[in-house]
Amino acid sequence: MSDVLIIGGGAAGCFCAAELSRLRPDLPITILEAGPRLMAKLAITGGGRCNITNSFEGVCGVPLFGPYAEPGNTGRELGKVSVHELETVYPRGASLLKRLLPRFGPSDCLNWFEERGVEFTVQPDGCVFPASQDAMQIVRVLERELRRGGVKVLCNSKVTAIGPGLSV
Repeated sequence: MSDVLIIGGGAAGCFCAAELSRLRPDLPITILEAGPRLMAKLAITGGGRCNITNSFEGVCGVPLFGPYAEPGNTGRELGKVSVHELETVYPRGASLLKRLLPRFGPSDCLNWFEERGVEFTVQPDGCVFPASQDAMQIVRVLERELRRGGVKVLCNSKVTAIGPGLSV
């Protein structure tokens, strides 16, 4: 029996489970994934290279991270960028980005993966990819963190109802 059920084994669900297991190792966590494997879309994103974030250089005028970043500049500075400006690089999610990036921005994401051995490269268009150019490197890191945290994974497990008294 798990205290926490995470519905969906995509990148966000797996990252959430990995971080929660790190912060609360006492908490039994299970990911329910409808498909046959975790992070199927992540494995093919960016043409199999995994465009993990954007440097937002075109929005802010200077890179927020990477070899050309201004000293002391972090992804959290994006909290000061207007929604209109964010729409230029992420039109479908500007509102959500404005709310979330001050809490966990692009540099936080990159630091999390760098602490786990992933190196990154920023392309001229601002897209950030693993230096390996292999999305599976990101998948493997997340899978390793899930194992390390003892997260239980149930694939081919479609959620059909949510309510009081129901169990997995």
